[in-house]
Amino acid sequence: MRALARRTAGRGERLLAPWSAVFLLLVSVAALVGCDPLPQYERLGVSLDPDGSVLIHYVACESEEVAEVRLVHIHEDTTNQGDDEVLWQIESSSGTQGGTFRVGRVPEGFTETVPFPGTYPTDSLLAAVDFAAEGAVGPGVVFSIADLTTEEIWTTGSGDNEGLSPQAFEARARATCRTDA
Repeated sequence: MRALARRTAGRGERLLAPWSAVFLLLVSVAALVGCDPLPQYERLGVSLDPDGSVLIHYVACESEEVAEVRLVHIHEDTTNQGDDEVLWQIESSSGTQGGTFRVGRVPEGFTETVPFPGTYPTDSLLAAVDFAAEGAVGPGVVFSIADLTTEEIWTTGSGDNEGLSPQAFEARARATCRTDA
């Protein structure tokens, strides 16, 4: 299913599906991952490490396993035209229960499928995660490097971009996980 959203071609790979189609797919497969689809956006955020690296944060619910993390350069002049460029991507066949992913570093259990070129564009970027459940597409958050700090996690939340303290981000993210009895 992920193959519908992009063509795997290594560095410089291009996204083929518009993000609006990805969102619709996310909503349609939400039952597969055990969490409501829209709160997933409240569990994804980005910040800066003191060394200037982008950190992608994802708080997973109990049934979620992150299998792919990527950073995409969005070409604003042709959004949804198929020319958005994947700058960095890692994948795992087994998945992990979320966490913090440093762009350019490969955590244990993951393979780097698109190496980071070493510099960040100054315009719009998208950080996104996908899940181990078959066809389960996860959330994304749009930002620019200028939005990020080392003190706050930038997140889309309830449709409005905002910076939250790490503690507030974690608390809000955990509150969105469904607890099935």
